[in-house]
Amino acid sequence: MQINDLITDTLFLSNTVSSQYKQEAIIRNLNRYYDEAVLEIWKNDSTWRFDESIDELPVAIGNLEKDQIDYLLPSDARKIQRVEVVYDGRTIRLKPIVKEDIHGCIEKSGIPQGFFVEGRSLSLYPQSDKDVEGGLILYVSKTTTPLSIGEGVDDSPRIDSEFHRFLSIGAAYDWYFAKGNITKSRELERKLGQMRQEMKEYYSGRNANYKSRFKRKLERYE
Repeated sequence: MQINDLITDTLFLSNTVSSQYKQEAIIRNLNRYYDEAVLEIWKNDSTWRFDESIDELPVAIGNLEKDQIDYLLPSDARKIQRVEVVYDGRTIRLKPIVKEDIHGCIEKSGIPQGFFVEGRSLSLYPQSDKDVEGGLILYVSKTTTPLSIGEGVDDSPRIDSEFHRFLSIGAAYDWYFAKGNITKSRELERKLGQMRQEMKEYYSGRNANYKSRFKRKLERYE
C-alpha cells in the first residue's frame, strides 16, 4: 500500500473521518508501527541474530561465508551505520564504498575491506576467503526512514506487502485506545498480535536458503 492507501484504511478501520482523525496524527502513528514492524523483521530473520545490548545501536550478527559477495538484509528501511567483520580473532571495521570505486571485474578473495548497500543486499569487497560463524556484524539505526506525504510524494513501507496493514491496524488501535473504546481496541490488539506472529514465522524462515545473486567477481578496491 502507498501511504494514501494506509491513511484511507486507517480511517476505515477507525470508523471515522479525516476531520476527526487528523492526517498528521495518522501519519505519526503509521510511522510508529512501521518502525515496530521493521524491528520485528530484523529480530526474527533466520539469517541474523539481533542484539540490542552490545552498543548504543541495535546490532545484527550473521555468518561470514566463503566466496559470498552479497548478503540479504531483512529490510532496507533501517540504515546501516557500521559494518564489521571478525577475522582471525580480529574485529575489522569496513569502509563504506560505492560501485564507482571498483574498477573492472577480477577474482578476488581475502579479508573484506569495504562494503556497499544496494536495495536489500549488503555487498562485501573483497569476498571472504573463509567461513566465520558470527563473523559479520551490522550496526543499524534505531528508526526507519519515516513515511511522508506531499506533492509528488506517496511513500510505501519498504517491507513485504503482506504486512503493510500492520501499520493501519496499529494506527486504528491507537485511535480507539485514545477514545476509551475498550472492545474495539482489544479486537485490534489481537489482530496486531496475530500479524506479529505471522511476521515472525515468515521472516524466521525466508532467508534460510538464500544464495548470492552475484555471478561475477569484483576487482580490488583501491
